[in-house]
Formats: sequence, C-alpha cells, structure tokens
Amino acid sequence: MTATYPFVTKNDLETVCLVWLDASVNISPENIATQKELRSIIHHFKTFSNAPDCEQYIQQKSQYDRVFLIASGRLGQEIVPHIHHYRQVFNIYVYCQDKEKNEEWARKFIKVKTVQTRLDTLINRIQSDYSKRCQSKLDEPFPINIS
Repeated sequence: MTATYPFVTKNDLETVCLVWLDASVNISPENIATQKELRSIIHHFKTFSNAPDCEQYIQQKSQYDRVFLIASGRLGQEIVPHIHHYRQVFNIYVYCQDKEKNEEWARKFIKVKTVQTRLDTLINRIQSDYSKRCQSKLDEPFPINIS
C-alpha cells in the first residue's frame, strides 16, 4: 500500500481578494479611510471607479481565487449581471444610499450577501464572512489517495 499525495501547485492555492467598485472610491475622504480598515482585513485589495476595468480584473483572476466585491448601487447594477456566474466571485456587497431601490435588483443574485447604507455595518459583515471563509478552508480535508 502506498500513499500518494497530490502535487499542489501555486495555482491550486486560493487567494482571497477584496475589490471595491465605486465612482468615488478614491475621492471621498470617508471611502479612503475605509480602504485602510478593509485592507487590514483582506490584504489583497483593489479599487476601481468603472465597471469595465473591474470586470476585466475579475476575469483575469485564477479559477482558484475568490473575490469579495463591494459595488456601489449604480455600478453594481451594471456589473453584477455580467460577473455573477464567475467562479472567482464569491461574495458581493452593495454599498449605496438607497437601500430599498438596490435591494430590488440585488435579490435576483444569490451571491449578493447584503445591501448596506452604512460603512461600519458593511465592514463588520465583510470581516465576518471572511473569517467564516478562512475557517471553512481550514476545516476542508486534505485529499490523500491510498493505492
């Protein structure tokens, strides 16, 4: 009986990336301060102010990577229908001023976890979801083939 261990390549390792898509992501002082806080939760952090560049970035991620996406209501409505089916997209969070309006379109997409109007609530949710993801990865068994 021999135990064989699967060869794990760098491409097999999951990287979690937080992406924030908002026209004012790099303009609003509140958003800039929030970026520091978010970066302390998920170190791989990227911002975009337009949907095409954001979509291209997500498309180029490995199938093993996981993207947590924050999108404004307007840009979320534009990008989510195009990227929702991507394996890389794990969770989507909508940060907006009009919760009721954005919940209407967002409820059609299972990966949209929440629509928020408050940054502190959004940050707490992302931190909680990221912790759960890390824990679930730790709980996954490592595949071993014995032949």
